[in-house]
Amino acid sequence: DRSRHSCWTALPISISCKECISPFVVHNEQCIGICPPGYYKGDKKCHNCIEGCEVCDNGEVCRVCKDGYLLENGECVKVCSSNYYKFSEKECRKCDENCLQCDGPKQCKLCEDPYLIHKGECVKQCPSGMVAVNKECELCGEHCSKCTEPNKCTACEAGYSVFEGKCIKPCPTTYFNDEGVCNPCIDHCDLCTDNYKLYTKEAGEERLRSCDKCSNGYNYSPLNDECVQNCPVGQSPFAGECDPCQADTCLECKNEITSCSSCPSG
Repeated sequence: DRSRHSCWTALPISISCKECISPFVVHNEQCIGICPPGYYKGDKKCHNCIEGCEVCDNGEVCRVCKDGYLLENGECVKVCSSNYYKFSEKECRKCDENCLQCDGPKQCKLCEDPYLIHKGECVKQCPSGMVAVNKECELCGEHCSKCTEPNKCTACEAGYSVFEGKCIKPCPTTYFNDEGVCNPCIDHCDLCTDNYKLYTKEAGEERLRSCDKCSNGYNYSPLNDECVQNCPVGQSPFAGECDPCQADTCLECKNEITSCSSCPSG
């Protein structure tokens, strides 16, 4: 038969072969042209592929695994390793760089330390406007560029100011924008200018003015830069402000700063 004719050295009174004529190879003491699934040609014999392998070129790396196995980095496994994902019913593929667990490309679920998950990828630090929470990058909040945790903003986009952990514009009444943060106006003030940039000139000198409009029952006193119920001596309430009486010796003037109602004794 064909096996006998292709055999170079046979055992006596037997069809069992030890060496075959090229290009045939020995398998189970028979001469065959192609090794069966799970075997590969080498040294004139058929050798076993690695466990679970159906097609291979050598005894170390598999090309196609048997049913029930998955090809992973040249090996045949029952379940994909932690840093691999099931690409098909026959193959596992490696997750993206620095990713320990994933469901597919750009679908990372757990990154190596110190990396963080951002849009399914592993990054060293979160982008502006995001913060790390349980090893994932989460949004700080609308118009927020920096925060300690979600909805606790410490810096906002241009044109917005931090108020109670959020970014708003403009600042609420009784607050002013102080370099991107809404800070309260001085006591009894209903309206103050952003960044304390409003100044008033008195007696030839420039003074800081912290309030534009005081609360009802209060008047703005430039002398002390505050809202007061009673104007200082020598001043009179006029249009919401404490204005100096016209006469230098006048202690008190009412309604009109030109009308003195109290003078020093003597």
